[in-house]
Amino acid sequence: MISRILQDQGRFLFLVPLLISLFVILGHAEAAYSVEFCEPGKHFVDRCTSGDNYVEGKLVIGIDTVLDGILDGVADFDSAFVGYVRIVRDNPLDDSLHFPGYRAVDGHSGVIGLEMASMRSTGVKGTPTEGWTIRTGRNSGVYPSTLGAVAECEPGKADCVKHTGDPEWALSIFHMFFEIDVPTLGTLRNYNPALPDNNVFMIGTEIDRAPPALGTRFFPIRPVTAVFDENGVHVASLVAALTTDRATTPSGSTSHAKNLVSNLRPGGKEGDGRMSLVYDAATGEVRIDIPVGLAVNSINIDSASGIFGGAPARNLGENPDNNHTDDNIVKSVSYGSFGSTSFGSVARRGLSERFLLSDLRVVGSLTDGAGAFGDLDLVYIPEAASKFGTRPR
Repeated sequence: MISRILQDQGRFLFLVPLLISLFVILGHAEAAYSVEFCEPGKHFVDRCTSGDNYVEGKLVIGIDTVLDGILDGVADFDSAFVGYVRIVRDNPLDDSLHFPGYRAVDGHSGVIGLEMASMRSTGVKGTPTEGWTIRTGRNSGVYPSTLGAVAECEPGKADCVKHTGDPEWALSIFHMFFEIDVPTLGTLRNYNPALPDNNVFMIGTEIDRAPPALGTRFFPIRPVTAVFDENGVHVASLVAALTTDRATTPSGSTSHAKNLVSNLRPGGKEGDGRMSLVYDAATGEVRIDIPVGLAVNSINIDSASGIFGGAPARNLGENPDNNHTDDNIVKSVSYGSFGSTSFGSVARRGLSERFLLSDLRVVGSLTDGAGAFGDLDLVYIPEAASKFGTRPR
């Protein structure tokens, strides 16, 4: 099926830009995550090490809905979303753990497992999807998980159409499940156990590096993917998508999609008009300091070593996306925004500022599709300062 779609690229001009943006900038060389760029060359898949990667980007999708009175397979409008994505990449193996039999078990580690652990993007203000939110991934509360793989183009494998048998190329695929919050229709999803493959949204393309070259396009297995409301009624379809390999930063400047792996800056102070992550070494408290006027609707904090094993997180709210595990805290709202928030003493005590700068990763989004909020300051309150009331401000 993948082979047929990729052969007919002219008919299915179905692009998935957020994934393209992801792979365009995927990777950051840091010991905590062991992430490296996988450069072009023979058997480049064999050299791709595991990693945990974040980017912000722009997603433009063609959506056909019942809002115009008819589902005709033609997009009612192109919907623009902005936000972030987190991708977890495994070390190369002989065959895919997610899709057994994807490659022959022959002693050649030519397959990398992928998981889109979280994606949250909001509709751009002033467009038809203002107020909409699209999510995927288990850390966003969306199941089944969105899994993928990168597999070398081996001899005899017809899924690599253009580069069959060429060890410098690989097929990259994702099997996606997503949810879309629409104010007038509720929460929509493509998952449907009554349909083949649970109505998964499958995409694929051929790449010669990770991230792929700019302009790489992912093509669908199905030209139309049905989307259902909470009662199982078919109310919308994804029928087309357009892409950009550029993303607008919160400052308004335009650049290639931004890698959000290193986005904490040392030396922050609360109340200085800058968005900050605050850590109290004496108590293990973690909180977010959000300046007045900054409308934040989601935040995702990840720890490479799992420091959030303290008290249960406070003030998460009722959104089903919200999450607290040893390595992850998620707070989000479907509509509106939230301000400065304390999650309580969720973290281990006594951690150093240097350790936190290498361990923590923070991403999130602003209300009405204004973008992702980019870099944050780290406000570090040492144990002595906390005990004697000399907290930095």
